[in-house]
Amino acid sequence: MGQRQSKQAGSPTGSIFIQNRVYDDGESLFPTDGMEIDRQHAQSFVLKEAFGGAILPGANISLEKGFSVLDDLATDYPDVKCTGVGATNTCFPSTIRPKNVSFKTADVLQGLPFDDESFDFVQMRLHIPKLRVDEWSRAIKEVARVTKHGGYIQMIEPNIRIATTDEIAKEIMSKLHSLMVEIKHDPNIFPKIPKLLDQAGAELASQKIASIPIGWKNKTGDLMLENLRQGLLATKLVVAPIFELDGDEYVNLVDDLVGRLQASKAAMNFYGFLGRKRCADKN
Repeated sequence: MGQRQSKQAGSPTGSIFIQNRVYDDGESLFPTDGMEIDRQHAQSFVLKEAFGGAILPGANISLEKGFSVLDDLATDYPDVKCTGVGATNTCFPSTIRPKNVSFKTADVLQGLPFDDESFDFVQMRLHIPKLRVDEWSRAIKEVARVTKHGGYIQMIEPNIRIATTDEIAKEIMSKLHSLMVEIKHDPNIFPKIPKLLDQAGAELASQKIASIPIGWKNKTGDLMLENLRQGLLATKLVVAPIFELDGDEYVNLVDDLVGRLQASKAAMNFYGFLGRKRCADKN
């Protein structure tokens, strides 16, 4: 794409540096560096506030010693053993690490480095930019494999068609939606998740929709606005050339978009699903 790529000393295996950001490869939508980690942590806080907690209602679990979680919920549940997974070690915090969490470098599509039925609770969320259309079923089945019978799989995905009355904002979001389809991702995965969970051997225990304001109503809305802006800017490497914009033009587009979303009191819907893996005699 005409972008300068380099491999720097001490960089993780397979990672490349483009315009001072770290990527797994030249086609990744999002970087995997410290700035992206900070954005994801802020996003986690927003989602937790919007859904009323880190775990969706309907989970019949006791979060105490002996309970194992494949996700970084360590700060919320200090007595629970947590394991975080990322594509590269740049995905993990380098300084602040609670004692009850460990991290593994792995790719769900290549197989998670855990035995069958290792975890009581597994979270898989915000994978629209990461998984291609034909990869969802395989990824969820792999997540189900490492979930204990009777354990839970939690999934959260957004509807990227943001609810707004601003026609220009609608047009921009429609272009982003079409872009996702063009590069073989599925921006409409959320209504398909219950069936995918069922095919992986998990029955739907509960589901919940959280409508998050963008830049209005409350502190969560303010955080959502900035998080959305930073997320869109992080995709500049891939999205700007497809939109036929240079870097500065793309930044201006993003700033105009989030301004319009805020002014129109827009909101973004996130869909949460809690699946419970069937017991062995029910499969």
